[in-house]
Amino acid sequence: MEEQSDQKRVSPIPGVVVLVVVTMVGAAIVHLGRSVSDAPPPPKAAAPPASQTRLPVPDADGVVRCSSPEESAVAAGYTLAALLKRMPVDPDAFEKAIGQGPDFLSAGRILGFETDSVQVTRRGLLKETRAMILSLRGDSESIETVRSLEKRLGKGAGLPMLLARSQKRYAVLAEVREGDAVILDPLAGRVSIPMSDLLERVEGKGIVWRP
Repeated sequence: MEEQSDQKRVSPIPGVVVLVVVTMVGAAIVHLGRSVSDAPPPPKAAAPPASQTRLPVPDADGVVRCSSPEESAVAAGYTLAALLKRMPVDPDAFEKAIGQGPDFLSAGRILGFETDSVQVTRRGLLKETRAMILSLRGDSESIETVRSLEKRLGKGAGLPMLLARSQKRYAVLAEVREGDAVILDPLAGRVSIPMSDLLERVEGKGIVWRP
């Protein structure tokens, strides 16, 4: 009888071994889950600086274009900056300065230039070799055309671009060549006009930015 009871007894060692193995596997799984959850997220691609995303791009003629006279001050400022190969690091400050008046002298200083206002005369333009920002009255042909259309068809009858060219706006005098002025006009692009026509349309002084 004693031999039979001894044979029926089961050794506890295999059960203990299984329990130890299960415990170790469970601990390993928990540790692995914590390691994965605690791992830092993959780095995100850095967003490009505002100056790389907001700066307008000049066209093939070097003109920053716009669609209305109200936008021409900022466009002319960017056109001159691009011509001088020094675009603003802080576009907000640059545009804010131009929007105040506009204050092209302050805008030029933001770019690190020395700034000056010059009298616009035939002799002065022939002597001054640097590009400058000018305030221009609408060209006479556009003004007369708009007046004629509005007289016959009513106010606002002119085409939007024709109306824009008949109003005051800002542009960049790039150079004077053989008696003609080369104008970078945000509304009309790159154009050449006789010096006499330019002098009839200029209002106030020209703004020069010097390195």
